[in-house]
Amino acid sequence: MHASAFQILDDGPSKAVMDEVPSQFVTFTCGSRAFGIDIMAVREIRSWSPVTELALV
Repeated sequence: MHASAFQILDDGPSKAVMDEVPSQFVTFTCGSRAFGIDIMAVREIRSWSPVTELALV
């Protein structure tokens, strides 16, 4: 996937030119659905850990 960005050029009258800016995503699945998050929005990637059971209260 690619995201687009506009760049303003300083040669005479202003004009916008579309530049292709590559993006990176962290992707994962949950059940049968697939999700992707912009890598710049991710703070930490942790490895899998076992589920901790909680007592019913």
